[in-house]
Amino acid sequence: MQEINFKSPFITSRSKVISHLIGVSMVSIFLPIKIYPVVFAVCLLMMLYRISLKFYVFSFFAALILLLIVFTSTYTIQDDDTVTAIIKSTLGISFLIISSIFSYEKTNSVDMLKIIHRYISAIIVFCFIQIIFLHVQSGGYGLTASDSYTAGLIFDSDYALFGGNDKNMFGAKVALFGILQYILHKSIYKKGAEIWMLIALITGFLSMSRTPVAFLIAILALYKISSSRGVAMKIVASFFVITVLAIASPYIFDYLRLSSINQGQLSDGMSIRILYWIAVISNTDVIGLFGNGLLSARDFLPKYSAYYNGEPNVHNLYLNTYLDLGAIGAAFYIAMIISLFIYLKNINPQLAFVFIASSFVMSCTLYTAYDIEMWCFLSLSVVISRLIRTSR
Repeated sequence: MQEINFKSPFITSRSKVISHLIGVSMVSIFLPIKIYPVVFAVCLLMMLYRISLKFYVFSFFAALILLLIVFTSTYTIQDDDTVTAIIKSTLGISFLIISSIFSYEKTNSVDMLKIIHRYISAIIVFCFIQIIFLHVQSGGYGLTASDSYTAGLIFDSDYALFGGNDKNMFGAKVALFGILQYILHKSIYKKGAEIWMLIALITGFLSMSRTPVAFLIAILALYKISSSRGVAMKIVASFFVITVLAIASPYIFDYLRLSSINQGQLSDGMSIRILYWIAVISNTDVIGLFGNGLLSARDFLPKYSAYYNGEPNVHNLYLNTYLDLGAIGAAFYIAMIISLFIYLKNINPQLAFVFIASSFVMSCTLYTAYDIEMWCFLSLSVVISRLIRTSR
């Protein structure tokens, strides 16, 4: 059989087109105009044209989640929000399955990595410019905010165009794509990745969303430790990280506003989330085997939570999935994450831990199973891991 030339114009040109489409798809979820469904559809069709069908365990569970969402939606469609959730889920899960299969096709891995890296780098830069502009436009009052609500007012602006107008979602996107950018840059160029991570950290800090900053610091520390060679170097790296965190802990606690969380202040977002989690955990008897339907938190939380601020979101992907899709839906999602971790671990153990830890932390505080950002992160985790492996 004739050997395939991975650098042939036929393979290279199509790989580049799909790489650009993946990059544009990522950029589209940051735009104020909701054009991402069209962009994702084009990208998916192009990848489908290239792939030969293969089967993976995590793809099976992802497909089951999608089928359960469609099944549940037949009796829960109430308004446009429910339809939007279905569209997001369909696009996100399809993107995970198809992009994962596509990553096994014959491609020019290095070129694809570089193209995707450029788009994600552009996203980080635009987010940085956006947050700087918002602070300048608001007079910088967000930096001295005494509570979470006041801090988020900087996004209450007509100029919040790139990344969304919610501080928590903005910060979460920066955190997730900051990790992807750091790993890509480290894998391709070796040097300069720390500068990009610093930009992402500053952007996350200025977004006034505490979770992404804490998440970025923790994941970066874990990645540094896990990527250190030899037991001695891992011990030295661990000691250094622990020492730095111990010295900086008073400032970290003050930034995270742990005192307000401990006191259960209702002006603090994390305190409200804890009340939501307690409401779901303590009222499992009113949640059906297949859940209470899509976006059921908007009916559940006003009845069972000690406090409700109007958000139809439990702020925990796993509890949200359990509330909406029941024990079966939650089991499917957990099985998908576990099988995805095993799959990634066989490709690159260090990246597997970083990617899954990242998705777990962010999904436990912000996202639902319908949010396109989390599905994109999981998809890129697979694609980037595969491309890094085949490029070496």
